[in-house]
This record gives sequence, structure tokens and C-alpha cells, in this order.
Amino acid sequence: LSGETYPCESFVGHDGADPGYLVTAQSNLTGTRQFAVLVNHLAPGDVAGDEAAQQAFRDLVYAAACD
Repeated sequence: LSGETYPCESFVGHDGADPGYLVTAQSNLTGTRQFAVLVNHLAPGDVAGDEAAQQAFRDLVYAAACD
């Protein structure tokens, strides 16, 4: 497990690290909010697409955590 702190609150979770997927699954510390975001990718390395696609993933994770 790893910890992640967003402006709204702190979460614990796991990044998955499965080949072919960019994944994060997290829960806040009180257990009242959980989310998982998964993206398929076939790019070399542990990235999903170009910088715009990577930013879209980060934006979605932030929205899942805080909105």
C-alpha cells in the first residue's frame, strides 16, 4: 500500500502495476470514499499515451478523490 495526499484529504491504496494497464485504487482514511481508475495502454514503459493522456488520467484521479 502507498499513501497519497490530495488537497481534499489523504488516501491509501495501490497502483496495480499490471502490464498493459495504468491503475490506481484508493480509499480515504475513514473508509467513506473509495475509487479505482484503470486505463489500458500498449505504449512502451509504464505510461499511458502522450502527456495530454497522462494529464487526463491525473485529472480523473483528482476528481475521483476530491469532487
